[in-house]
Amino acid sequence: MNQLMSQFKQDARTGFQLYRRDFDATAPAGQRRTDTWFQTIQEMVWAILGKLTPARRVLLLIAVVFLLMPSGDMRFHVGDRLVEFHAPGFQFWSGVLLFALLMLEVADRVVMKRDLEI
Repeated sequence: MNQLMSQFKQDARTGFQLYRRDFDATAPAGQRRTDTWFQTIQEMVWAILGKLTPARRVLLLIAVVFLLMPSGDMRFHVGDRLVEFHAPGFQFWSGVLLFALLMLEVADRVVMKRDLEI
């Protein structure tokens, strides 16, 4: 378990450094960045978006829009009866899209790693 946790920490540091390099480059030469947490998150999001292909950016945008939309439950009154319709909500489809995006990114990473090993 300790080995797994240390590998996770190392991967997290490596991934963070990859994106941090992008927005450290925007700092004036010789100055240390003193951003608020909001600016740091904003720059990290832009760095991640910059590494995605345009098609994947659109997929991510659709997923985020679906995540913010209301759920898919509907209710109808037919006379004195209440009819409820439960369909997968937009949040479900957002999760599906985010999972698909994750799988595409993991597949690219595996292919790239295999190519480097060859």
